[in-house]
Amino acid sequence: MDKDRRFFWLWSSLIIYMAFMWFLSSQSGDEIQMPPIPFLDKMLHFLEYLIFGFLVARVISLPEGRKSRIRLFGSVVIIALIWGAIDELHQSFVPLRDANLFDLITDCIGAGAGQFFCKL
Repeated sequence: MDKDRRFFWLWSSLIIYMAFMWFLSSQSGDEIQMPPIPFLDKMLHFLEYLIFGFLVARVISLPEGRKSRIRLFGSVVIIALIWGAIDELHQSFVPLRDANLFDLITDCIGAGAGQFFCKL
């Protein structure tokens, strides 16, 4: 695949996924039916941001092809922190939803794990 198509594919995948995340965050609390499984909310946050971290790491790695693992990890976690904070703030305005610091922490851990899988 040539560079332009790869650039377009990676960025469009990330943007579409972010739009999907925003859609999920826009669902009011009464629209969400979750089974009573302990920590299911945190597991879903982790999985959601694992995919996000994977996609972000692919986009960040695109220009140079190789970055140090620590630098890439830090970049992915910072981007996840910013996007996760925006997402949590957005949720605070959605009926029957709230912002949660532990969700944000779980988001960052998931994104870091996603970056790890991207670099395997």
